[in-house]
Amino acid sequence: MGLSVGIVGLPNVGKSTLFNALTKKQQAAAENYPFCTIEPNSAIVEVVDKRLDVLAEMSKSAQVIRATVEFTDIALPRLAVDQELHALVQFTRSNY
Repeated sequence: MGLSVGIVGLPNVGKSTLFNALTKKQQAAAENYPFCTIEPNSAIVEVVDKRLDVLAEMSKSAQVIRATVEFTDIALPRLAVDQELHALVQFTRSNY
């Protein structure tokens, strides 16, 4: 089992855009109006580490099992309570 991370924040700060960038997918709708995301979006991403490939080659491993991170784009902070997460990331927008 990998790490589970929830992305929370106020409406229209870019949570779904960050989710799409981290997961390298366009799974989450990232529109420019509040409450575009109603249901949480989830995706599992493999953690790529070239050092693991080197170690696997040195030890002649038959199988390489990579770590995973599950990202969840949560519409409202109160919905985060319903999720089984290891960490929450609060995403905010700055005007600077």
